[in-house]
Amino acid sequence: MAKRYQNLGNRLKKAIESAGFKSLREFSSFSGLSYRSLQEYAKGAQAPGSEALIKLAKVGINPTYILLGEGPPLLKEGVKSPFIKKKFRLKTNNVFVNTTAN
Repeated sequence: MAKRYQNLGNRLKKAIESAGFKSLREFSSFSGLSYRSLQEYAKGAQAPGSEALIKLAKVGINPTYILLGEGPPLLKEGVKSPFIKKKFRLKTNNVFVNTTAN
């Protein structure tokens, strides 16, 4: 199978690691994205759709970085671990959304 989205997959893995996650499985349980889908994205076999990109943004991963390689991997520095309760604010379409990472 061609790895059509290999660069995208590499950026996703880098962003997940930058957020402090040790594995795709750990990130899957935190983000609400299926482990199988994350595997497909990470190996470059498939690109995330709009729903997946929204879920990534809600947990602090920069969708623009994932898709285009532009900007930082994380929307908000400091979103490092699902095991530390931390409130952070995401700016999406010029609207701030309060989120709690648990």
